[in-house]
Amino acid sequence: MKQRVIKDSLLSLIASALPLAVLQLVVLPLLAARMGDSRYGLTITLISVSTVFSVPWGNSLNNIRLLHGGRYERRQLEGDFNVMLRAGVLLGTALIALATIYYEGGFHPVSMVLIMAFSALNLIREYLAVEFRIRIDYVKYLWNNVFLTLGYFAGLG
Repeated sequence: MKQRVIKDSLLSLIASALPLAVLQLVVLPLLAARMGDSRYGLTITLISVSTVFSVPWGNSLNNIRLLHGGRYERRQLEGDFNVMLRAGVLLGTALIALATIYYEGGFHPVSMVLIMAFSALNLIREYLAVEFRIRIDYVKYLWNNVFLTLGYFAGLG
């Protein structure tokens, strides 16, 4: 039992640290080297605006489902989680679109689509991580974050 707790804790720690370390120690420094100060500052701002909305919304839904999902399942109810997720994605992409226009000083379709996709996918990823927590499957949680890390590398292109 003790070994399982240690293993699960290590898997969870690695899963949480891997994408963060790659983003902060590899991806962002490489972007900074490739972009000028102004463009890099704008990129960081847009990522931050997106994260300020998507992570709290996704985590809140994640935690609500973790706390109340079992009750829904016992009563064989579907729940409102998917509706709230869709609402969060719609609201988040609308907010990030407005923020992108504001910070870029105009409408730029490519950056708009990319940052809106980043925001929506980030919110969905934050929410869906609850599935691995409910099922207590830390290996799948690790794989989820390995794919996120690979996505960060792909995004460098």
